[in-house]
Amino acid sequence: SAGGNAQDIDANLLGKMLRLDPTGDDFPADTNANYSIPADNPFVGISGDDEIWAYGLRNPWRNSFDRETGQLYIADVGQSQREEVNVQPANSTGGENYGWRCMEGFRCTTLSGCTCNDPGLTLPILDYTHSAGRCSITGGYVYRGCAIPSLTGTYFYGDFCTAQVYTTTYDGVSATTPVEVTAELIPDVGVINFLASFGEDAYGELYLCDIYGGEVFKIVPDANEVVTDCDNNSEPDACQILANPSLDMNGNGVLDMCECPGDIDGNGATDLADLAGLLAAFGAATGDAGYIPAADLDNSGTIDLADLAGLLAAFGCDMMP
Repeated sequence: SAGGNAQDIDANLLGKMLRLDPTGDDFPADTNANYSIPADNPFVGISGDDEIWAYGLRNPWRNSFDRETGQLYIADVGQSQREEVNVQPANSTGGENYGWRCMEGFRCTTLSGCTCNDPGLTLPILDYTHSAGRCSITGGYVYRGCAIPSLTGTYFYGDFCTAQVYTTTYDGVSATTPVEVTAELIPDVGVINFLASFGEDAYGELYLCDIYGGEVFKIVPDANEVVTDCDNNSEPDACQILANPSLDMNGNGVLDMCECPGDIDGNGATDLADLAGLLAAFGAATGDAGYIPAADLDNSGTIDLADLAGLLAAFGCDMMP
């Protein structure tokens, strides 16, 4: 192919992202191919290797899904001039061509046989040059943790050689101008020399991995971070709810112990406005247009007499400051 391995989709898996089902085996006679191919892969039944999900990549170094939106972030290492971040929509059916070797980031390589900025290419949401010692991108994650609300929706990535860390946000159309946050993430102990990877734990909190010193560093809130801690136990309410959803039965993001039962509008009191809201939603079930989760006091999936009784029992409760 004119664009090299990454543009050659026939009998060539180099420069590709593959989508396989490891629980099946479509090739029992081949001990090196212990997988099956999803029937909805983009090249099944047509020209192109069935395993391919996307192509036109050089060396994706750390891919991650945004656990809220389902978008796939792909950090692709360039060759000599540019590093890039690509995003695949959650509803993608695959088959995207991310451009290498005709494009390196937003830069046209002018390789013979290539059409630069071809409308059939999926260009990155951002790229950066190899200036100031930068050499190789390390992809990270979109922050969806509970400890640092101000970072919600922020994508972290960095450079391996300089250990610089950057953030951006992506709204599905364009990315914000990257912000370098290296100085904000200087460890209390140890040094990040070569940023080899990021990590994400079950709560969505993020980590940085230094391959030189073999150390892992956690991103934690600074003293200026504003968090809700209604029970004053030094643990953000959002983190408590994430660890134990039963602490927030109505799903409104407030610990049940810190609110009046039936406080549907969240103003700190159970009053006539809440009663009116429940009656307006009475009879609605999960999935209905009129269903209000906060009015389903017993979390049964239906706003019914039990919820009304619960609200009336708590009527007049006031936790407003």
